[in-house]
Amino acid sequence: MNYLLVILAALVLAVAAFALYVRLAPNDPALVHADPLSEGRTGENAAYLGPPEAPVFDVAPDALFEELERVILSTPRVTKVAEGPEPRHASYVARTALWGFPDYVSVRVVEADGGASYAIWSRSRFGSSDLGKNAARVADWRGQIASGLGGS
Repeated sequence: MNYLLVILAALVLAVAAFALYVRLAPNDPALVHADPLSEGRTGENAAYLGPPEAPVFDVAPDALFEELERVILSTPRVTKVAEGPEPRHASYVARTALWGFPDYVSVRVVEADGGASYAIWSRSRFGSSDLGKNAARVADWRGQIASGLGGS
């Protein structure tokens, strides 16, 4: 019986240590902050939306970036960690509700024929599968941005 308690206590401590590591491990801005228009945006635990698939809005790039940032920062458990050096380029950490797993999200707004468009690259820091969370986030933000700007 004592062995079972020791094993159970060790398991509880291991889970607690893992949970603390996931929540408290530093997120190096150099790793978080990436240009979503650069190469290498693939992976099972990532989602990308950008030109030419991303919508074009009949607004100035600064107005689109303001709306994009409003949508992102109104999402629970999302914090901004870096911006620049290009104009309208920022990166964020979005955490899952239960465990607090960090996902890295980088965005950039660019000029486009007829106005402005954007690129969003959302990717998980840990694991090889995100259970569709990054794709769902990008789709949700796409809809909110379109609603906010009266587009598609």
